[in-house]
Amino acid sequence: MQLTKQEVLKVYQTDKKKDQKKLALVIAVTVFIFLFCLTIRYHAYGYEDKIALREYMQSFAAGIRFLFGRIFDTDYYAQKEAVIESIGKVNYLGAFARLKETLMALLAGAAMAISGAIFQTIYKNPMASPNILGATAGIHLGNVIMVVLYSSMALEMIYTRYKICYFLTAVCVVVVLLLGKWAGDQKGNPNVMEMVMVGAIISQGINVFTQYFMYNLEDEDLLIYQQIVLGTYQQTDFISMIIFLVLMGISIIPMLLLRYYFNAAAIDYVDAKTAGINPGPIRMIGQICGVIMVTAATIHCGEIGMITMVVPYLIRAVVGADFRKVCIYSFWVGGCLLMICRLLTSFILIADEEIPVSFILNIALTPIFMIILAQRKRGFQ
Repeated sequence: MQLTKQEVLKVYQTDKKKDQKKLALVIAVTVFIFLFCLTIRYHAYGYEDKIALREYMQSFAAGIRFLFGRIFDTDYYAQKEAVIESIGKVNYLGAFARLKETLMALLAGAAMAISGAIFQTIYKNPMASPNILGATAGIHLGNVIMVVLYSSMALEMIYTRYKICYFLTAVCVVVVLLLGKWAGDQKGNPNVMEMVMVGAIISQGINVFTQYFMYNLEDEDLLIYQQIVLGTYQQTDFISMIIFLVLMGISIIPMLLLRYYFNAAAIDYVDAKTAGINPGPIRMIGQICGVIMVTAATIHCGEIGMITMVVPYLIRAVVGADFRKVCIYSFWVGGCLLMICRLLTSFILIADEEIPVSFILNIALTPIFMIILAQRKRGFQ
């Protein structure tokens, strides 16, 4: 039975309203989690009570007034020190440290999920992630080189760490892409098995150097390396936040804008050419943006790569394979997941120390990942 134009339009509008309601619910949950995270006292100051709603809200309100007070309310700005003392300097600094930490978790989780969705769409495989291009191996080698060269100063030298990690990651990715294309069918279609094999070989080769440097590290330097890799020590100073936000912006925003065209990246090269579509540039942009996202998120938050595989798979199983929906939902769900895991680190202490966020994340997602491996439901057909 053929539907009329009015019936098709009605079905489209109904589906659109359902999607809008789902998206509104996801955004509302994300906002709630973000605001709730801002009420939890920053861990570094050792308070017994974890909730600091009144003190932190006062701190945020005062911070906003200070921001505009330089121009519009100079009398209030002149009393800055007195206002901070009345709130409590520890509360004031802790509030903005929590804000930076929560914002970083939101964007890092969102970036990891979107990058996973990008690679799963390009390679049409639920196990695909930036790791198959050797991105993580380059980051680990960059981190251990930083510790070898600068020891404890590596924790603070975020800009230098970015340069080294991005350079090594770029080298790994370019080598894997070139070798994968050379070993593939030469028609432009990414061969998953070839890319996985090449990526594994390159990663293992790089890990040899990483293990060698780690073996020669002093005990104190090895502890510093572990803090960097696991994300125990998180840089939230002004320069670190600016670099992180810029990298997130130049990688996430293009993908959000290109999500309407990115379904073409999943089309077979021959079929795309027949339809007058060239998926090559879109695939290249997606892979570059995905690697930038993963590198920035891993440098700041540690080993959280499980998000790249699990979250996009679950989103695709719920909303379908349309990248327009997968991208948006992955953004919110990935951000929520990492914010929750980061929040749990404030409540779970071992020997008066927080456990790494990657530890909680992997415990939560590993069972789901095992189910994915068992079922092998791809969600691309």
